[in-house]
Amino acid sequence: MKVKELFTKYQQQRHTCLTIDQFSSMMLMYPAVLVATADGDYDELEKRNLVSAVKEAAGEDDLIAFEMYAELSQLIGANNETKEMIFSCIKEEIAERKNLQEIIVDLMVSTAESSDGISETEQKMINEIKSVLNL
Repeated sequence: MKVKELFTKYQQQRHTCLTIDQFSSMMLMYPAVLVATADGDYDELEKRNLVSAVKEAAGEDDLIAFEMYAELSQLIGANNETKEMIFSCIKEEIAERKNLQEIIVDLMVSTAESSDGISETEQKMINEIKSVLNL
């Protein structure tokens, strides 16, 4: 699925203030969110790590950073259909820009490591996501 297609569908449902580029950046952070919540303990350090990534992607715009974080938090409970669409979109992005593989993996690992190292459950999630995304 192309980013533009997912962005259009997402905007129809959520009406965010994100541009397509900001939305694309946010989608690339989604695997890290799944890793952070995999063990059922989405703690403060993991949240801070995600906030740092969101702030970096949003630049100086605090509203955009807040919007990205809020949307990623909402996507924690996404259904399987939504997850599949997001992963399809990420795979499409990776196919066009190979450097994204390393960014996605680094963000998943740094998020998992941010509190007490990578748990077995988090490592399992990282491996599953890497498999789904062919990383």
